[in-house]
Amino acid sequence: MATGDYSCRIADRDYRDVVAVERKSHADFVMCVGAERERFERCLARLATMEYPALVLECGLSDLLAGTRYSAVHPNSVIGSLIAWSTKYRLPVWLAGNRENAAMVVTKILHAAVKYHEEGVE
Repeated sequence: MATGDYSCRIADRDYRDVVAVERKSHADFVMCVGAERERFERCLARLATMEYPALVLECGLSDLLAGTRYSAVHPNSVIGSLIAWSTKYRLPVWLAGNRENAAMVVTKILHAAVKYHEEGVE
């Protein structure tokens, strides 16, 4: 997919230009704040063109605040970037807590987006 990690097609209906969900592990997201920042911001700009975009993180707020041993990026920078990006791109952010919860949240976002798109709800 050009934008996001998840979208959907149902029968002959393609929703890839309507809904996209970007999903990140804790470590991946921290890299997006640091070394991968420019690439990730381009991804966020593409997501912002969607009717129903979302960012799902496989961690919780306490995980982000605790930092990660694999990066020197300060937790305050991680939180600050997350808030700035969600505001700038009007992007819903879901802190799912873990991988299993993230999978469930992604599924529910896709289902709701298709439902509201088909019903014409804004």
